[in-house]
Amino acid sequence: DSYNRYMKEVIPEPKLLPIRVKLRIPAKNVVLENVYVKPFDTCKELREKIKEYFAKGNNPVKSFEELSRFDLAGPLHNSNEIFEEYKGEGSLAHLDSVQTIKDESLPFVQMKVVAGSTFI
Repeated sequence: DSYNRYMKEVIPEPKLLPIRVKLRIPAKNVVLENVYVKPFDTCKELREKIKEYFAKGNNPVKSFEELSRFDLAGPLHNSNEIFEEYKGEGSLAHLDSVQTIKDESLPFVQMKVVAGSTFI
């Protein structure tokens, strides 16, 4: 009983833990698996992670015009199908399970980003 009480005191709330997401970047034909974001990060920090990734590969991002917006698909959606549709259509606005992020200043916790979500 004292162990359970101790664990409740020291373990952080799940909403404070990093969230594992996937990034699909159609403009560069790249998929980044297991990207960890903080619940209170915003799209600004996500763009920084993308910039760092490509800078390491000697392929720096010169402009974010091609990444001017993000779409967010939940963890139960088949992101391969979404990615193929995105490459063909250029937009996912017609899919019910995909949301276009309109306010990029909102933290991910308010966007209801959960583990396994995919940013496109």
